[in-house]
Amino acid sequence: MKLTRKLTLLAILCTGAYILYQYITATAEVERAINTYLDFLQRYGTWLGLGLIALLVLIIVKSRKNSKRTKHAPRHGKKQAPRPANTATQPGTRSILLPDTNILMNETALATLLRMARSAAKQDWSIHIESIVVGELKGLSKNPDKSESARRGMRGIEKLQMLLGDRLMIQDSAIRGKDTIADTVLLRVATTHPGMILITDDTELRILARGKKVRVVGSANL
Repeated sequence: MKLTRKLTLLAILCTGAYILYQYITATAEVERAINTYLDFLQRYGTWLGLGLIALLVLIIVKSRKNSKRTKHAPRHGKKQAPRPANTATQPGTRSILLPDTNILMNETALATLLRMARSAAKQDWSIHIESIVVGELKGLSKNPDKSESARRGMRGIEKLQMLLGDRLMIQDSAIRGKDTIADTVLLRVATTHPGMILITDDTELRILARGKKVRVVGSANL
């Protein structure tokens, strides 16, 4: 609205200047100058009026746009909330990754774990591998159809040990005489430790884990 006042004042000044000019330069009296001004308004007043209306419309539209930008702009000094991190690739505080045997045998998933381990200095997580998983890999290494993947998984564990040091834990949580299946051990361990993220491609194990409120992902989401 300040601009509108300035334009109105400018129009008044121009009008006064024009009248003064007519008064000084005209050979007739002031009345003739006024009549000349009125004649000018009669000829061009419509165009001047339309021009002023268009200018006012532009000013109003621009003012509304500026007010909307100011309304939606972040306040000075107010920080925007950070986006939630992916709990698989960037685990939360003190998270522990618990990989299943099929994850360590999956070439893509194993490569992802190794890549994460190389940047472990920037993360706050560790990897927990159950002894029964290592035993499964050893047994599968004698299977002609799965030997290559099983050996790759064993080598991957060694590389993870070198990269993570004591942040990779190999533990035997199996109850002797009772636990002979890795899925049973992994599910019990993940349930006992709330900070764990179970990583498996076993659909049944994922369903059971979610039923017990365990965080679980597959290799596709790692």
